[in-house]
Amino acid sequence: MGFSLTSSPALDAALATFVGLFLVFGSGIAYLAWYKFIVLHRMSKAFEAGYDPALDLSNASRRRQLHSVGTALSEEGEDVHLVRDEQAAVDRIIRGEEQGNYYLIIGSKGTGKSTMILDSMRAIQADGAAFIDAHPDLEVFRLRLGKALNFDFHEDWQGALFSRADPRNGGPSLDIERALNKLEKVALKYTRARGRPLVMIFNNVHLFPDTDEGQAILLQLQQRAESWAEAGIMTMVFSTDDFWPYELFRRTASRMKILSIYDLPHPIAIKALRRLHKDAHPHLPPPPSSVLEAVVDLIGGRTSYLNRCARSSDMMEEALFMVRSEREFLMSKLGLIPDCDDDVMDEQKECSCSWLLLRELAKNHESIVSEPLPDSPDQVPQLLESPANETDETGWVTYGQARSIMTRADFLMPLDHKNIVSIDVNHRVRPDSRLTLSAIRTIVSEEGFDELLDGVRARIDEIESLHRTSEWMLKEPFRVGRWKSKDGKSSGMQFVGMGPPGDDDEEEEKGGRRLSNFWKLFG
Repeated sequence: MGFSLTSSPALDAALATFVGLFLVFGSGIAYLAWYKFIVLHRMSKAFEAGYDPALDLSNASRRRQLHSVGTALSEEGEDVHLVRDEQAAVDRIIRGEEQGNYYLIIGSKGTGKSTMILDSMRAIQADGAAFIDAHPDLEVFRLRLGKALNFDFHEDWQGALFSRADPRNGGPSLDIERALNKLEKVALKYTRARGRPLVMIFNNVHLFPDTDEGQAILLQLQQRAESWAEAGIMTMVFSTDDFWPYELFRRTASRMKILSIYDLPHPIAIKALRRLHKDAHPHLPPPPSSVLEAVVDLIGGRTSYLNRCARSSDMMEEALFMVRSEREFLMSKLGLIPDCDDDVMDEQKECSCSWLLLRELAKNHESIVSEPLPDSPDQVPQLLESPANETDETGWVTYGQARSIMTRADFLMPLDHKNIVSIDVNHRVRPDSRLTLSAIRTIVSEEGFDELLDGVRARIDEIESLHRTSEWMLKEPFRVGRWKSKDGKSSGMQFVGMGPPGDDDEEEEKGGRRLSNFWKLFG
């Protein structure tokens, strides 16, 4: 005999149903509360020391590299560890000591922006910091953001089994907004407990597509950066190689600060190259100062280029090879085609306008020489005409001057995107690197380059002139007369010989008859 709470079987069934529904509903509420707690707990774990996946990957492949701008010499005059002047500022930002602002770190590719950020994170074991790499595909960026924040975008939510739509149907923007909403709660709790803001780094934001969708993601992140900087709970850091993210940010920026990263100055680059070569080849004798100066004169103070040359046993030969490779890259992107066909006219417009700017940049650079670059290390002394203390700050034009020189303002941004020119926050346009400048010099100094450029521009004008010209053709011979009917009366004008082209008299007569019928109706 079964257990009964009441004497009525119907009432017992109703009570059992009610208790069952209550347990199911209560379990759902408890699971929802537990799930929200676990999401926030997991995200807070992402900002604990030692979690960051990007830092783990960097530690696994870390090598001893020099990425510095300061000068520090021992009493014997040999190099000791050098530290970039900007490194101290980056350290303060990553440690959360700079509150009330968010930062845009802008500089050309290879200047050491990511290295400085990762070094600062390594010093504190990523305590309170997260690092996310941007990507052109926003769905990939969504996954990278989730990995950095230890967040699954509700994909592990069991309630999704009974939902009508996939939580990701809103697209990456909606998923990113969900993650940022959770992150705001974590940041508030962290700031109250630790007394300093969280730090989140978005690396290489220029990789976002320069489209409405990509710009919307950046503006979405900037809105959060503005509000969180004002509240003092989060410091966002954006790094970029290109200029267009800065233009996008500055429209609505009120709390943004800029940190510009340039190549190493000439004397510091020489010291860095000497130290790098010593670390890479301790068994080789130190290279002479003339070779070091010549290499830096060719490739400049870009840290990635200095590392590449230092790893080579023959630094001068490697530098010359890099110049030749850069030259071929320029020719592949901006090669001029004499007597070009009209099918490539738009491409040649961009190339010719770009070379107008590059030629002007080469002329403006104080270190430009009239002799061509050497083909062998024996010709090194020809490269040493520039002052020893010269930096890469010379040889630039303003953004407005560049537009005027090119005559087409829409061709300037693609040059920045291709890493051919660099635009800084002061709206100064210069060659992307000293290596690029050396490659430009080899091209513009060739005999007949100016005539080739003028010829291509003349050919473009000729093609455009032909496209603007309309021609009217009349078939000859033709005659004008009066059309007569069978009764001999004139009925209209008659044009013979202006019909469709034909090789026989029959076609001519047909053309005449058609025009005669026309004038018969309207004459």
